Amino acid sequence: MIDSITIKTDYPLNVNGAFFRYKNLLVQKNKYTSISGSIPKFLYGNNTQGANLTDCNNFFLQLENKLGLNLEHCFISRIDYEKTIKTDLPPCNYLQTFCEVPPYKKIVTTGFSGIETVLYSTVNGNIAFCAYDKGKEAKIKNNLLRLEYRLLDKSIVASKLNNKHLLSVQSFLQEKTFATLENLFMDFYKKIPKVSKDLNALEIKEKLTQREFINYLAYLYRVNNLEQYNTLKNAVLDTSQNTKNRVRAWERQKAPTINYLEKNDNIIELDKKIAL
Repeated sequence: MIDSITIKTDYPLNVNGAFFRYKNLLVQKNKYTSISGSIPKFLYGNNTQGANLTDCNNFFLQLENKLGLNLEHCFISRIDYEKTIKTDLPPCNYLQTFCEVPPYKKIVTTGFSGIETVLYSTVNGNIAFCAYDKGKEAKIKNNLLRLEYRLLDKSIVASKLNNKHLLSVQSFLQEKTFATLENLFMDFYKKIPKVSKDLNALEIKEKLTQREFINYLAYLYRVNNLEQYNTLKNAVLDTSQNTKNRVRAWERQKAPTINYLEKNDNIIELDKKIAL
């Protein structure tokens, strides 16, 4: 389901002013035109749920009729693909299990009740995955966990959606594009290691080698004690470039493949609801 989107044109809209708002959309006009905002909020006044393909067709039809937008001269430079889950417990109980996803940068925002947002982002900021307490943001009492996969640059939008050129509106409004976005969302979600704070919740299904055991302990320490890990690394590493390169290569690796049963009910619940 789609939430926010940014559309750009290769021509300036024939409107007065450098920028204005049309409903919730921000329209900016320079040499070209940029239109940004939430599609469901534009259509329905709120974005507690995303927009499907029919909604998106309706959205662009309204832009075409109300703003005189020529869709053949537009391309997409941002897409936020979302899933909103109604959880049994407050979202902080699920967000606290989310660990590091190298090489993405992880940023955590906390509030009085605990973790409110977990954001993963590339160094250059062109891809992000954000999980947050949607109920708190929307000021409603329901336990709503929002997860968003964000493509934030015109080139990465085209690349991830298998377009040789910029993604046109016509290409965006296809079932295969929505299917690709769903796969990208799920692929990233599955990359996120989720570790219960209760060590008794882990049951290893098979014997580990000594190297696997050490690597897994090092990984868990790094994702749960990142500041301490960096301090320790800087204190004990020698300054040779070869050593630094080996450490960086290890840090870029995905989470170790350990086959274990995670009995944490929150993680099991979330995985099941995400898959629906």
